[in-house]
Amino acid sequence: MIRQRHKLDDLLTAKMGGRDAYDAMRRACDELLAQAGPIRLPIKLAPLARLMGAELNYDNSNIVGREEAAIYFRSGKLILWVSRDRFQNMRTQKRARFSIAHELGHLLLFRMLGPEFLDHSENDSQSYALTERLCDFAASQILMPRTVLLDAAKERFFTEDGLKYLEELFAVSSPALLRALADLLPSGAVLELRKFSRHRREHMLWRVQSCMLAASAEDFTSWLPNGCTLKHLQGMPSPEELPNGCPVPLGLITLIRGRSRISREAIATRTEYRLKRHPELLPPIQSPLASTQIMEDESAGRVLVLIGKPGTLNTIWPLAETLE
Repeated sequence: MIRQRHKLDDLLTAKMGGRDAYDAMRRACDELLAQAGPIRLPIKLAPLARLMGAELNYDNSNIVGREEAAIYFRSGKLILWVSRDRFQNMRTQKRARFSIAHELGHLLLFRMLGPEFLDHSENDSQSYALTERLCDFAASQILMPRTVLLDAAKERFFTEDGLKYLEELFAVSSPALLRALADLLPSGAVLELRKFSRHRREHMLWRVQSCMLAASAEDFTSWLPNGCTLKHLQGMPSPEELPNGCPVPLGLITLIRGRSRISREAIATRTEYRLKRHPELLPPIQSPLASTQIMEDESAGRVLVLIGKPGTLNTIWPLAETLE
């Protein structure tokens, strides 16, 4: 599925330059961080809010239900409300930080486009969804500037301890970190595998929990559907055989598709509606993408796989150089 160009792409690229709305938003985030001065981790969000004319208000009033942060006007002032309890609670603080940064994304869009932003952000479901994705993308860019993230990742190997170090360094959750790392692999993905069943009639097997791509990826066909088991992948070792916490390099992963799957080369493809219960398997199709690292994170009960085109992963973690 190719992402269709939207009116917001044209508006934002006309203002900031770049290929599309995501590239323009990335530039806006970099510009905002540059205005705030030298980057110190974790990124402090209050100074960024003040740069955009917003005042942070920490309290426990339930003005927006269960949200961690929201923007509203009061007495002619722009207020960025933050739930004090959720921001101070260690279990929810990282999520609250992401929510604050998400609201900063809304402020960035308004600062770039003015009232015209409102005309194109909520007039239909597609525009609203794109706006929310752009603000999530902005939150990720603000909390984890990609050049800083890349430098920090190079200092640690793709290990359980290395990922925990990055989570604490940037004060972000594990899902947010994995999505940001996927953004460093524009033609690849980060796979998260967990052992689960989708309903009572299924066996407990290692399945795809999530497949994260670069936010600005133009082609969304290269993905593994949630719940996909390892029987569709050749070259993937059993998670039980992996050393805990240490990365293992892999060669090419080969995909085995059923007849009801789209016949386009990718890591895997979207299943069509009315999938047969036991589809006949086609001959293996070799993916053009090479998986070079897989790691079991036993403490989190998951297996993580980095996938990228040959020659790309060694820009992040040195272990990939052994294969490429």
